[in-house]
Amino acid sequence: MKLFGDRQRKRLKLDLLLLEPESTKGKTFKSENLSEGGVFVEIQPPLPIGEKVRIKIPINSPFDPIEVNGKVVWSQTSGKKPTIGNRIPGMGVCFENLREQEKGALREILDLTPHYGWFT
Repeated sequence: MKLFGDRQRKRLKLDLLLLEPESTKGKTFKSENLSEGGVFVEIQPPLPIGEKVRIKIPINSPFDPIEVNGKVVWSQTSGKKPTIGNRIPGMGVCFENLREQEKGALREILDLTPHYGWFT
């Protein structure tokens, strides 16, 4: 797991599945950093800001996946494959209306992954 600067929450790389909107349904994407508050999704082109999404996380892991709702709050594009100085194309998704069960599952994923090396 990588911690980014002085951010307040742990962050994690993993694969996720976009269930909504219809244009991305069933497609797997990389995440650069999952946190309790949201996730960055590598996608080109990114969905429009304000677009509602439904995400299944994590996939390909020992954890039971959960489905969460979110909204695209920012995006970035790049014409090149990411290298030093280039930005990874994608979008920032803020989770919305998480139930306590979903919050607990996210905390478990974030807390246990560094100890066992899943997704890294």
